[in-house]
Amino acid sequence: MTQAREPDDFRTEMDRRFGHLNRRVERLEDTQISPQEFARAFERVNADTSEIKSEINTLRAEMNSKIDALSNELNGKIDTILTHLTGG
Repeated sequence: MTQAREPDDFRTEMDRRFGHLNRRVERLEDTQISPQEFARAFERVNADTSEIKSEINTLRAEMNSKIDALSNELNGKIDTILTHLTGG
């Protein structure tokens, strides 16, 4: 599994890439960016976004798994306490 990046790392990297792309778009006439280069930039951003979504889904699944485990543990403890309280 790849090492998870910090959310600020994603934000910083995406801000940098979008900022670069935005500057290129603003200077489109001056720099005469080719359609191929423009498409490659969007493909890179799309690939990065897909990677981030994948990592978020992995983290979400891990978090849900931990929450379920804690919930089951808590329910077991509550059952034990109720059994002792009711004398069952």
